[in-house]
Amino acid sequence: MSRLSFQRVTRETRLLATTLVVSIVVLFLLARFRYPAPEPTGDATTQPLARLAATASYEELANAIERLGPRALPLLVTLRVDPGETRDDFEPFAWRAPAVDLPRFVPALRVRDDRAIAVLPPGARVQGMIGSREVPTIVSTDAIRGVVLLEVAKQSAAVISVWDSGAPLDTPRYVAAAEGTRGGPTLRPLFLGRTDPVRDLRWNTALLALGGAGAAPIGSFVFALDGRLAGAIVDTEGGAAILPADALMRVSDQLAEGGSLTTGDLGLTAQVLTPALAMATGARSGVVIAFVDPTGPTAKTVRVGDVVWAIRGETVYSADGFGTRVARMRPGTPVKLSLMRGGRKLEVDATVRAHEGGASAAAPAGLGLVMRQADGLGAEVMRVLPRSAAAYAGLAPGDLITQMDSESVPTPSTVQRLYGQAKPGRLLIVGVERRGKFMVLALAK
Repeated sequence: MSRLSFQRVTRETRLLATTLVVSIVVLFLLARFRYPAPEPTGDATTQPLARLAATASYEELANAIERLGPRALPLLVTLRVDPGETRDDFEPFAWRAPAVDLPRFVPALRVRDDRAIAVLPPGARVQGMIGSREVPTIVSTDAIRGVVLLEVAKQSAAVISVWDSGAPLDTPRYVAAAEGTRGGPTLRPLFLGRTDPVRDLRWNTALLALGGAGAAPIGSFVFALDGRLAGAIVDTEGGAAILPADALMRVSDQLAEGGSLTTGDLGLTAQVLTPALAMATGARSGVVIAFVDPTGPTAKTVRVGDVVWAIRGETVYSADGFGTRVARMRPGTPVKLSLMRGGRKLEVDATVRAHEGGASAAAPAGLGLVMRQADGLGAEVMRVLPRSAAAYAGLAPGDLITQMDSESVPTPSTVQRLYGQAKPGRLLIVGVERRGKFMVLALAK
């Protein structure tokens, strides 16, 4: 090979090698720009320290609940309650009771040495109090709102510090929910993500919406971690909400001073306007009348199947809303009902009467039954008024009363007469047929 050829090969080899090196460097630089190295995360001890800080915050919350206990728990007693059941599927303010036949444990708040308030469902029966042999008795009740005043075993009551609703609860924050258990009252943390004000026709003040995070039973009391009573958890059409403490205390004072609150009644039972009923009646909104009390103030003006779409000019949206508006009216109040009947609109006048079932859940003023004669069979129950003697006994619409004390196949008038003649405190034996099954109930006078 000539010297010239050797030099040419050598030079070409050098150029090729240089090209390869430059290409590798360029590719490396491009890769660095495309995939930069991750920034250092700092000291390796940071993550364990963060976990320790999170653990410490939970322990701090637990310590706050523990410190709250000596201030809040002496204010509380636990009631053993038979929740009963909803007596009328269309009944306004019906509390949807659990399907299981088990007692519930409900907290009550001492407002005096021998008085306590609680939020109880309609038809609930207080069976006892945890830690005492005495059975609390219901002194008076607000039937609209489901707040009751009870006489409980006497004990020195601690002073209640109430959160001022004028200074709203800042959120997000933790509070303590006081619940009833088989062993007595207990406190547990409850996270409030937000507490938007909501309106409910039963209350004159705005309630605080709980949202999905507010998983606490209806009737629980809410305490701020500094020991102040923030309110009670109540049921609304939109879900659970917090009733501010000052509003709860006002109801307690009313029950203590003036006894049970009288509620209004029009003798009507309303139900939801379903799409099928809307097509059948020609109504776009309102509630359908499912029952008209033949002795009530609307017996001659309202019919079953009428749709009430407004009361006193205000639109009716739900059966609960309709029932609440009527219940909050004073007996003797004149009202104008806007109806849809047979595809045409009309207005009728009525006067609100006092609720026949009596406002006191402990001692109702009447039997609380609307019945009709079932010839040769007995008295058929058409309606059971909430918080009445019949509701507490367990009677339900559709029941056939076949025996009333010593009378077989009683008429409605016989049932009323025997109940009226009974002495206060006496238990009457009632034989009932319900959906083909026979049972015996105890009716307390």
